Amino acid sequence: MPRTAKPEEKRERMALIVRAAARVFRSDGFHKASLADIAASLNMTKGGLYYYVNAKEDLLFACHRLAMELVLPGLERIAHDIDLAPDEKVRQAVANHVAVLSDEFNLVTVLLQQEYALPDQSRARIARLRNRYDALMTSILNEGKRRGMFRRDLDVKIATYALLGSLNWIPHWYHKGGRLDISEIGKEFSSYFLAGIMSAAPEASARRVPRIKKRVKRPSGSR
Repeated sequence: MPRTAKPEEKRERMALIVRAAARVFRSDGFHKASLADIAASLNMTKGGLYYYVNAKEDLLFACHRLAMELVLPGLERIAHDIDLAPDEKVRQAVANHVAVLSDEFNLVTVLLQQEYALPDQSRARIARLRNRYDALMTSILNEGKRRGMFRRDLDVKIATYALLGSLNWIPHWYHKGGRLDISEIGKEFSSYFLAGIMSAAPEASARRVPRIKKRVKRPSGSR
């Protein structure tokens, strides 16, 4: 009699299957990929794969959900950290985003490029997670604006879209082994973004200027 997999073993196996599906979806596209392709990449039979999923759409949804489950907790921790200044929150948020992108390139690429293939109900569930992510990033920018660190005229919604849009475009051009690694790219993105939203430096008159002692002219003949 075959041994029944324990819940933990089944979860681990399912994670492997989801990542394998992400590789196939990314390389072949969702519509061309098949459960047989995914099973073959895992050295499984198609029948064995049906033990874990009922349809290809289930795996696509699982790819999207796992990608969000990996990236969302990091941003939640950063956004709610009262010891971090808003500009540092932006730096860490970008670092978190690109780190997950690097570690889970296939999953994140499927999340960003193949949402259109999800059934309506599944798309709505993923949209709620993505909206949560957008709201957390917006809250960081609002905090910086409220505290005077970011520009008073900053449109935080547009700024959020600009930042996430540029980060989410990385899968279109990034490849490992390039001139910069992913952490360096993240730092560059943070620097460019913050340079555009930081408040102006204090006026020169408000800065402390060192006093210069006047030279006293001595009477002639004196030492």
